[in-house]
Amino acid sequence: MKTLETFLNDVKNDEILSAVFYNIDEVTKDLPKDLIFSEFTIGLLKRRFNDVQNKVFEKIASKYEEKSVLKKYVKRAYDIWENNRSKDFGEALTKLDDFERLAILTSTLNYQVGNGGFIQWFANGYGKYINAYVDAFSEVAEKTTYKPDVINYVIDLIERAYELYNQYEKYDAIISGDLGFDEYTPHINRVVDRIIELIENELGVSVPSSVSVIFYDKILDLYLNKIKTEQNKVLQKLSNLDEEYYAINAEFLTAIEYYLQKQSEMGA
Repeated sequence: MKTLETFLNDVKNDEILSAVFYNIDEVTKDLPKDLIFSEFTIGLLKRRFNDVQNKVFEKIASKYEEKSVLKKYVKRAYDIWENNRSKDFGEALTKLDDFERLAILTSTLNYQVGNGGFIQWFANGYGKYINAYVDAFSEVAEKTTYKPDVINYVIDLIERAYELYNQYEKYDAIISGDLGFDEYTPHINRVVDRIIELIENELGVSVPSSVSVIFYDKILDLYLNKIKTEQNKVLQKLSNLDEEYYAINAEFLTAIEYYLQKQSEMGA
């Protein structure tokens, strides 16, 4: 099985490659040398190499590439889920062993967030299983010898995204009227009453009830615009979390890959 060490030895023993990858020790100093040389290892190295190095790396990487352990478990998990399509995602998780469950949770998180951000992950129904994600990743963080801090960082991102999405949903329910406006009506009515009182006292005219309705609607519009502004702020915060995930997802996937690799080797 080809590992990172296999690649490193070839680089150091080749005069041209050692010149191209002059900083290979620095680039890989935090990586376990027995890390399988899978697509995730390749993807992580591509992020660390410069443009010239990547041009060379793209030509030679395939000869080292091994099948991903993570991808193996992802395929197994999806095959089981496919055979239980009448079941929802939560029920499908109960049909999987620990490795398959970890693999499909990693895959769905990475695909959904990578494709449309955390907002898509929630919108497509995966976010409601947040406890399954947190529990699975927490177990990895406790047991792994490689990058537990990255795993914990992803857990933190998920939990922060969950809080923000709940805020987003609350604002959405207000804007759509699903929550009704009973909570806000007394406050708006008090404002309208003050406006009407001011008009009548200052101008000495009687304000018809139809005008009160217009004032109420206008003030409600102002309030809803405020809610929309707050909701957009939440969306921006979620977008910022997306960027945080994109910055470390290669490290995250490699950490999960290595964990599954070592657990498999131990026959766990």
